[in-house]
Amino acid sequence: MHRQQLLTMHHVDGLELTELQRRFRSEFGVYTHRGNIWKWLNAPAQALPVLDNNEDIHSHACGEFVLQQLQEGVSREMVVSQLLQRYLVKATEQRVAAYRTYREQRSEYWTAEKLTRLHWQTLYTLVSLEQSLGARMTNHQSRAHKALCDRLRSARTALCINAEIAEEIQQEYR
Repeated sequence: MHRQQLLTMHHVDGLELTELQRRFRSEFGVYTHRGNIWKWLNAPAQALPVLDNNEDIHSHACGEFVLQQLQEGVSREMVVSQLLQRYLVKATEQRVAAYRTYREQRSEYWTAEKLTRLHWQTLYTLVSLEQSLGARMTNHQSRAHKALCDRLRSARTALCINAEIAEEIQQEYR
């Protein structure tokens, strides 16, 4: 526990050696020689792990935390800071953003990129140059509006069948 606290004081709090020694003595009641602390902190075994790729983050205990925070709208900068404080690991803002994309593309999340990759061809078959799925309607074109809504419903149904998902119950277009 003392070692973990020393690492936190040094890497997270950024304490210099004298302040680190004083704070450690006041919190734990243990005197440590400055040279020994410095030697221990600079040993290769005490270097913080750096999460360099998506698999590193995914295999670490922080993986779900990173994904959850980013999906909740927490900034990348804040997530990187929290990784250092909570897990004593280093990562870059670009790496955590790439990790979110990696996780969402591997799973059942629907992103614009995944829809494009998997369903673009199906969507193209549902439209043509002669017939549009969207158009401006005036009040006098209610029959045309109904036809447009029917085409949109059939396009949605075709996409759901192709994707093998259930359609959600939709309210009638008005």
